[in-house]
Order: sequence, then C-alpha cells, then structure tokens
Amino acid sequence: MGRQSKARRARVQTITRARKIQQERFEQRSNPPVSDATSLPTPSSLPHDLQPIFDHDAQLIEPLDFEPAAGEDLGLFVEDEFNDIEVAGDCEENEEEDWDRQQARAELEADGEESNDSDSDAGDNINNQQISIEDSERMIAALDKIVADAIIGQGRHRGSKIDNVTLSRIRLMTASLRLRCALKCGLQKASQLAAVSVGRGTWAARRTRQYIRHFLTTDMLPENLYGGRWNESIIADEDFLSAVKTHLLGVGKYAQARDILTFCGSPAAGEFAYLLDSPPSLRTAQRWMRILGYRWKEEKRGQYTDGHERPDVVEYRMKYYVPEWFKLETRMRSWHEDKEILPTLKEGEKIVVVWFHDESTFYAHDRRRTRWCLEGESLAIYKKGEGILMMVADFVSADYGWLQRSPENRRENEEENHARVIWRAGSRRDGWFCMRDVGEQLERAIAIAKDQYPNEDHVFVFDNAPIHKKLPDNAPNVARMTLNRSDCVLAETMGPDGEKIKVKMLPARFSDGSPQELYYPINHRNRSWRGKFKGLATLLEERGVPNARKLRLKCPATEVLKGCPPNRTDCCAKRAMLNQPDFLLQKTELQIIAESHGCRVLFLPKFHCELNPIEQCWGMAKRVYRDYPDSSAEADLRHNMLSALDTVPLDSIRRFATRSRRFVRAYRDGLSGAQAASKWAKTVYQGHRVPSEAVMSSMDTLPD
Repeated sequence: MGRQSKARRARVQTITRARKIQQERFEQRSNPPVSDATSLPTPSSLPHDLQPIFDHDAQLIEPLDFEPAAGEDLGLFVEDEFNDIEVAGDCEENEEEDWDRQQARAELEADGEESNDSDSDAGDNINNQQISIEDSERMIAALDKIVADAIIGQGRHRGSKIDNVTLSRIRLMTASLRLRCALKCGLQKASQLAAVSVGRGTWAARRTRQYIRHFLTTDMLPENLYGGRWNESIIADEDFLSAVKTHLLGVGKYAQARDILTFCGSPAAGEFAYLLDSPPSLRTAQRWMRILGYRWKEEKRGQYTDGHERPDVVEYRMKYYVPEWFKLETRMRSWHEDKEILPTLKEGEKIVVVWFHDESTFYAHDRRRTRWCLEGESLAIYKKGEGILMMVADFVSADYGWLQRSPENRRENEEENHARVIWRAGSRRDGWFCMRDVGEQLERAIAIAKDQYPNEDHVFVFDNAPIHKKLPDNAPNVARMTLNRSDCVLAETMGPDGEKIKVKMLPARFSDGSPQELYYPINHRNRSWRGKFKGLATLLEERGVPNARKLRLKCPATEVLKGCPPNRTDCCAKRAMLNQPDFLLQKTELQIIAESHGCRVLFLPKFHCELNPIEQCWGMAKRVYRDYPDSSAEADLRHNMLSALDTVPLDSIRRFATRSRRFVRAYRDGLSGAQAASKWAKTVYQGHRVPSEAVMSSMDTLPD
C-alpha cells in the first residue's frame, strides 16, 4: 500500500509540473513578439486573384473559440502533449517505469529541450508529413458535402444539424485547404493565412492543422467538447415535443399558441417538471408553433373531398361512369407529345368527340394582387366588394377546343355561331341559369356539332348538378309520392304564360314494359278514390314486392345512420320504388333532348371536378383575365372575359383532357379519390379546383 501511495504522489507531482510548463508555453504563444505577428501575411498583401478566397471565407467563418479558458482547455492541451499520462486511477506496480519515463520527459521539456519553433506540430502526436494537393481537394469535397447534407429547412428557417462551433471549425479547415491548393504552399502557411483572414492568430492556425490531419486519417470531424448547443430549447426534447403536438391535435383545426400555455399549466405537463421551471411566454409559444410545423397563413382550398368517397358516389363512379367512359375511349383520339393518335375503328364505327360542359363566373374586381412592389410605394385603394359579375357556360373538347362554327361556316345570327351562353346573373338582371336555359344551349350545341363535324359521334358530358339531372316535369317522381292514397301528389309544370300548374305524373312501367297507372281511374267504383294517387304501398304490391304493406315511407335519420342503411334496397317504400328497373332507367330532360338528335349525354360523378378538363380552362382564362385593366363597366367585363377565354390554346386543352383521362384510369385501377388527389392534385388555383402545372406534370409519366 505504501508503495502505491508513493507512486500516486509522484504522478500528481509530475502532472502538476507538466501543467505549469504548458501554462508558460501557452502564455508565450498567446503574446508573440510584435515582429513575429506582423510578419504574417494579410489578405491585402496577397495577389489580386486570391483575395476573393479570403473575402468569401471571412463572411462564412464565425469567430473561433480556440484559446482555452484558464484552467479549462489547458487540460485538453496537456492531454494532447502527454496523452500517455493517466490523470486519475491507480496504476499497477509494473507501470512505475512508464511514469519514470514520462517524468523524465517533462523535466527535459522544462529545461528547454522542446523545439524552438513555437508553431510546430511536433508535439501533437500526429503525422506531420506534407499533405498532397489531391488529398486536399478530396477533403475539400468531403467537407463541403458534410456541410451541405447537414442543411435543414429553407429560406428564413434554413439551419444546420451541425453545431456552430464545429461548423466554424469545418469552414476554417476548408479555407486552409483551398489556400493550400490555390497558393501551392504548405499547410502551415495556408492555415496561418486563413486564421489571419478571420482575425485569429497562430493558435487557431495550429489547431486547424491538427483537425485537418485528424480528418485525413480518420474521416472524423473535430469534436466540440463543450456540447453541441448552448441553452437548448426544451421543445427539442422529443417526449415533450410529442406531448405538445398531441395536445394541439386534440384541440383541432383552430389550435393556437395559447393552447401550448394551457398544456404547460395542465396536470399532463407534470411529468416534464424537470424541464419546465415556469410556463413559457406567449412569444415563445408562437416560436414553438413553427417548430411543431404550424404556420400562420390563410387556409388554402384543395380538391373537393366532401362526399367524394361517399358510398353512392363511388358506386356510380365504378359501376357506371368508368365503364361507360372506357367504352367510348376506344373510339376517341388521343395525344402524346403533341402527336395525334387515331383510334382503331371497327366497320361502321365513327370517331367519338366528347364535349365537356360547365359554368363559371367572372367578377369585375377580380385582379392579381401579387406583384413586385416598389419600396415606399403608396398603398392602393381597392374597390369594395367583388364588383358586378357575369356568368358564362360553354362546351369544350380536346379535338376542336371551344364549340363554335368555323369562319367559313358562319351564320348571320351571332348566337348560332357558338354554343357559349353569357348572362348577367342576378334577380334584378337576367335571372339565373335554369334547366330551360341548359336545354336550349344543348340543342344549339348539338346543331353546331352535327353541322360542323357531321362524320363523328358526339357525346356531351355534364356535371351532376340538380338542374342537369332534372326529370321531365310530369315524369314519375318518388320524392313527391306518399305511402297511402292522396289527392295531393301531383307534378308541377309551366303553363303557356309561364305560370305553374299542377298535372298528373305519367304512368310508370312494369318489368314487361306495360304501363302502370299511378292514379285510380276516374270511374272507380269507390267514389272517394277516384283520381287519387294510389300510394307507394299499393304500387309496390302491384309489382309483387314482398311485405309491401308493412314498409314505412322512408328510413328515419339518426345520429348513427342518416337515412337508409347501405346495401339495402327494401328497407323502406321509397328505396324499394327507386330500385325498380323502370325508375333506375329514367332519363333526364337533357338525355331525352340529346337522344332525339342522335347524340348522347353522360353525367360526371358528384364531387369529381378533376374529371372535367374545362375546369382547368376556366383557371387558365382567369389567370389571364386578372392581368387585364379594371372592368368596372359591364362592356369592359364582357370584352375582357371573352378575350381571356380565347387565349386558352388548343394544346393546353388537350393536355387538360389527357390528365383528366389519367384520373379515370387511376379510379379504374382501384385508387381512391384521396390516393389520387394526394399523389397528383393537391395544389389548386383560386376560384376553381384546378391541379397545378408542377403537380400535374408528374402524371405525364404514368403508364396508360
């Protein structure tokens, strides 16, 4: 034991003596003679073509804390010089010879045996062999890649995963290596130049050379022994961050910074008492909101999702629209890289041209608000409200663009030359676009299409708006029917003078095609029943529906289920009648008009505006319209609107139509609306739900 205590005392004395020696050496290096300091090169003394190297690095390199604090970094320096000396712990008896050797080494250094070159790397236990230009260039590339890969965020939120101390050391290493390659000088001179360029001295240059040689041999960055970050925010704690984010998600759509303060004062934050000395300020909570991924901005409108995947909508999309579309697509033209691809037709078939219909509204005060503003420019006074409006309805196809007559086939009446309808919507203006107006527009469109393109079959596609799906006024309408007898079940139609009159609904059809009267005959033996509506119970019983008399009129709406249960066709009388073959095959007024002229009408699924390329045509036209001068007068509004619509080129219309077809293929392949939208169509323009160019361009690479 005595021998071990004696050895321990000897170690302590040796280390104390070594620390004293190194303190003296440090003071000498920290206060060099003036002649030595002034002899170092400066950026201004370099050739003109090398000065930008210093200018560039001086802007990037932050001040380096290489000089050790008293009693703190000195231990690290001693460890560099005497890395074989253990500071604490007992040593074995057979190690006394090593300690004697180390003590002798310290005594020799104290007597002046160290190198006269105070800036030498000899005592660093590193390889002092000259670094080649190739190794320097390789390290520059490696260090640049490390810095680039560590960048996180963009713009104002740009940062680095590397702490500031290590990052500044890396930049000083890179500057030294670049000077080494540019000046073809030694690493010692290059590091001194780099240190001087940022206002540092020989200590920084010497430590930089150590870091470079260490990186050359190990590919490891210099370690920041003070820790990666000072005063790190408590929101950096993963558990605390996760708890705060969970709380905000529970708050819902309108979560705000004050909700963080509420969480910090709740019992749920008790498990983080070791982090929270006191609740954060509101400003700190607002900064945390950004760290948590929240941004204070106007909520953007995306693709319609309400009802997009509703069971009845999906059923119509998959069982009717998609199959019918692909039956027609085999006879449609297609385009790839501006090349037209004709379909392969069977004998007797014609090319199908699909005309898409829609309405849009243009406002007088709808103008672009984003622009380059001159500093100090006075604030503009905007007109209140959106101004007067004008609505337009039109047809467009990928084959020919807007539906209109060619110049050589023009008529004297201008309205007969195009299918476009313009009206001043409003109760005190031209009224509203109703089914009668749509029917008249369709008849005019059919006349133009058949006259202009007589050798093709024409299909007109409408959205699923109620006015487009309107049945004839006197058609059997289940919504008006009662369960039992009634004399109030009548249809409404317009009289010759525009007044509403009550008429009986037309007969329904049995499965064999024979008519089924909905009203009792006027000569019925029961006088009180004469001319009355029979009631759904009687009509279903005549059709042979089981338990027709026991069915209720309709299913009640509850909190769990609103209306009829899914996949049921006999839950109530109205659902049972709606699923009868003749009611399923009922044709709308638009279908009746089209078929009377040898054409066809197809209805888009509800909430599927992405399948209608005319929506994107409206978006392109409105972008042009917003750059026009103000349209305060109706004449200016009409002129600017028509001019903007005419700027939509045929090539763009074909791209829009091709992209809409790709959505149909996505639905055919089993993708849901959310999957298709999240992949291709999240970004939209104001006014119409239009997929952006950047997002939609990815669709061009999808296989057909």
